[in-house]
Amino acid sequence: MVYKPINVSDLLAKIGRHLGVQLSAPHPPGGSIRKLSDHGGAAVTPADLMVLPVAWIEEFSRTLRRGRSAELLTLIEEIRPAQADLAEALAGLVRIHEFDQLIALAGGAGKGASHG
Repeated sequence: MVYKPINVSDLLAKIGRHLGVQLSAPHPPGGSIRKLSDHGGAAVTPADLMVLPVAWIEEFSRTLRRGRSAELLTLIEEIRPAQADLAEALAGLVRIHEFDQLIALAGGAGKGASHG
């Protein structure tokens, strides 16, 4: 049995055992998803999102709460020309369904932008 939040390595190991094969997670190009911050496991912080327009963060938050991955990825593509590393990191989190982390990031960025 696998529980949420899903650990990709554990999931692949369990699937591999059932299929009789060895599976491994793909490695992102360049060795890591992004290098915006050096916070250990936290690659993206609310402060990273504060470079984005408040209206974009609000729309991202609304779409995130609806759980629409395809719409989130479309929104992320809007920021890619100016914020490629940030866009890649956010898209990676959407692809692995880290919605709780994304909600916390967007909420923190929204609060910081409205108070700063």
